[in-house]
Amino acid sequence: MNTADFLARLQEHTQGVLFISESEYPFEPQNLGVLKGAALPAAIAARSGAQAAQVKTIDAQQFLAKIERGADPGDAPIAANLQKIKALFAFLTTQLTSLQVYRIEAGVQVPVYILGTLPDQTVAGVKTTSIES
Repeated sequence: MNTADFLARLQEHTQGVLFISESEYPFEPQNLGVLKGAALPAAIAARSGAQAAQVKTIDAQQFLAKIERGADPGDAPIAANLQKIKALFAFLTTQLTSLQVYRIEAGVQVPVYILGTLPDQTVAGVKTTSIES
């Protein structure tokens, strides 16, 4: 799948999907272009006006598991949103290699990028925000 097709399908997978923390933020498709190694954390930091040292990584599956643990299965809208998040992660996992979560820990509003690499070496994925006071 080429980058344009991936981004179009990713847009479909992010429609109506929210990251719920102390607030609700959408998942937004991201295309960072071709980046390698240490350039990736620096590019993520630059997009958020932070320092590369403030970018922390988390395993994507551990991040998803944390979302799953925090979702109330008895709350129908939360449970429905969780299913959308799981479908989004399944799409990202099948289309991208080296899927990783990057958090910019520099305040109450924490930008969260979930990124991987397409076959043409383009770094792409989604961005959301976690509110942590």
